[in-house]
Amino acid sequence: PSTGFPIRVVFTPDGRHALVTNATAATLAVFDAATRAPIATVDLMPPDAELRETMLGRGALPIGAIADPARPRVYVAISGADRIAVVDTGSWTVQDYWATGRE
Repeated sequence: PSTGFPIRVVFTPDGRHALVTNATAATLAVFDAATRAPIATVDLMPPDAELRETMLGRGALPIGAIADPARPRVYVAISGADRIAVVDTGSWTVQDYWATGRE
């Protein structure tokens, strides 16, 4: 289980981790792909974001994610905050937020 309206899943390039974006919880859940055991939960809410109205209401609303095959990074599109969260896969923490256009 992944709390907060799980909406997408992506795997790290090595296949070890399944990453689930939880839209209403504004988190990225990290699971061991072999055992399905939870490893970490990454809070994706940008601290200074002006949240926008989305299809699921007002909130950060992380949707898509992609794992970088060359670097230990995952990039998560945060629709309601108009940002990309850059997540380090060694520490499972947000390292940066990149501003984007609307959604």
